[in-house]
Amino acid sequence: QNAVKMTLEPPKGLKANMIGSFQAFSDEFFAECKQATAYKKLCFSLCWFHAIMQERRKFGPLGWNIAYDYSNSDRDCCIKQLRVFLDKYETVPFKVIVQLSGDVNYGGRITDDWDRRTMNTLLVEYVCEEAMEDNYQFSADASYLNPPACKHSEYMEVLKTWPLQPHPEAFGLHENADITCAQNEVKGLFETILTLQPRVSTG
Repeated sequence: QNAVKMTLEPPKGLKANMIGSFQAFSDEFFAECKQATAYKKLCFSLCWFHAIMQERRKFGPLGWNIAYDYSNSDRDCCIKQLRVFLDKYETVPFKVIVQLSGDVNYGGRITDDWDRRTMNTLLVEYVCEEAMEDNYQFSADASYLNPPACKHSEYMEVLKTWPLQPHPEAFGLHENADITCAQNEVKGLFETILTLQPRVSTG
């Protein structure tokens, strides 16, 4: 049987990943929530968390002990749950959102205890009361801030100003992690090139 398999790879880099996530939103999408401002801020935080979860894989064991395949459905499920809780409660139930997003949606794929601990530590930094403040800094890299709640087009303009090449500090890693990342990318490149070489058999 012959078949064609198509896969959708996540955009490479935090900037491209965030732009890809936010392209699916609109002003009408945010306005449908009763707590529109909180919805915007926490949607941004959850999209950032999703991008970090995917991009840490490029650092090999420094990022995750086991490389997990997170998809857009994980992010979308978290955002749908967020909408339900914001419509249901007057205040933002941060603990419930963290528990569902971390231990259930993303944590359902995690099998390593240290990976789970790392994931929960990151999520608590992004989904918290402090993240509701304007220009909340996600990491030691001051380039990545949670902007004030604004229109969808303004969010996209902010994301376009982000650096193309993220610094390891954005992921909570030491700057030397870039060395491991570069080595992994070069190794993968050469392995791909070698598989394209014609196989010559001698007989």
